[in-house]
Amino acid sequence: MATKKKAVVKKAAPKKAAPKKAAAPKKKTSPKGTTKIGFVSRRGQVVVRPTGIAGTDHGQKVYQVACSKCGHNYGSNGSDIHDHKCPKCQGGHEGLAY
Repeated sequence: MATKKKAVVKKAAPKKAAPKKAAAPKKKTSPKGTTKIGFVSRRGQVVVRPTGIAGTDHGQKVYQVACSKCGHNYGSNGSDIHDHKCPKCQGGHEGLAY
């Protein structure tokens, strides 16, 4: 009796995954849209309007901001709106003149 040879099936070598690109470090910037009229910050501060007056931070303008909790209106640099606290009810820094 002749013995039959079994066919050897070769498995394909696993494909190597392309090396992952290192993620670019994220820039620490304020969220986009914080100077648009109606923007509400996480602390409840609402952008009312731009004043066109030069702010105290480099290249910034002063915006009129209102607290949604107590209604107090004050001025804020555009770069500070996202993190500003109300000076009246939240103990924030005094607002800018507008």
